[in-house]
Parts: sequence; C-alpha cells; structure tokens
Amino acid sequence: MKLIYALFLILGLCSANMPNKAPIVSDTSKVLPKEQKSITYFELKTALEKQKGKKLNFTERLATKILVRKLNKATSSQKNKKKPIHPDSKMAFLFGLLAYLTLFLGVGFILAIFAIIYGIRAIGKTGKKKAFRGRGLAIIGLILGGFPFLIGLILLICLAMPACLAAAGPVQAADGAEGGLVAARGPPLGGGG
Repeated sequence: MKLIYALFLILGLCSANMPNKAPIVSDTSKVLPKEQKSITYFELKTALEKQKGKKLNFTERLATKILVRKLNKATSSQKNKKKPIHPDSKMAFLFGLLAYLTLFLGVGFILAIFAIIYGIRAIGKTGKKKAFRGRGLAIIGLILGGFPFLIGLILLICLAMPACLAAAGPVQAADGAEGGLVAARGPPLGGGG
C-alpha cells in the first residue's frame, strides 16, 4: 500500500509542476519541461523532499529511482527514433547479403568488395554521438561481405597459382639441363652409389 502511495505521490509531483491541462502520459516531452531533456534521481528526490517537508522513506526512494529510469529511458529512445539510418549502412547490409547468397556464382567476390567499402564508410558516419544510426547494419554488412571476400580471395589464389607456375615454364638446373623440379633438387640424400 505504501508503494502505491509513493507512486501516486511521485506522479502527482510530476504533474504539479506542469500546466493544469498537461496529462501524465508516456511521452516524456509532455511531462518534462522542453529545456530539460532528462531528470536525475537527486533532482527528483530533493523536489519530493522539499514538497513533503521530510526525508523520503525506502519505498518512496525506490519508486523515485524506477520513475527516473523509465523517464530517461523513454527520453533516450525518442532521441534515437529521430535519427535516420544512414544509406551506407543499408547498402553495406544489402551488398553483404547478396555477396553471401551469390558466393559461388562468381559475383559474390565483387559484391563483397562493395559491402566492405560501404560498411567501413558507414561505421565512420554512424554511432551514438553522430547524426545517423545504423551501425549494427554496417557491422553485419561487413561480416556478411567479409566471408565471401576471404573465400573469393582464397579461390583466386588457388586458381592463379597453377597458371603462374605454368607461365614461368620449367625450372632450369644449375648445370643447364632442363629437368623440371627434380633436376633442380640435386642428388637424393642418403647416399647410394
């Protein structure tokens, strides 16, 4: 019962500072003054103690902490919703997904390069203190694009290695005889006669 009383007391204090027509709703822009984006526990506790004329008991302090946490969480989620997702994040995710799906069709390697480029650009332009959100999409795009890029690079090296060896021609021995790799190695170890 005391907890319910404390919650009603806190809600009453929040609405007492507002104009008479402002109802208490989950939208904190209507509960908090426009210049104040968030409220601290200490500010609300001192205001309650000043109005009540004595210190708050345990349940009232607990209810105050819960209310402050919910108000600040709602305020921060409203700030996050206002920021748009950066287009580079979307492109990194899209190219990464397409690269992963077309891994063995030959196109995946090229799409993976685009996913990595857009992902790196998007990580630099997104974040908590930046004007855009979408850092998670950029990271997922990098991961999805990185795997096909590595597989494509390994396949490219494996396919290019025999072609490079064939283009180099047979290896010449030190004495001028053409015998491939066997002649270049010399006599077998372990003697023999």
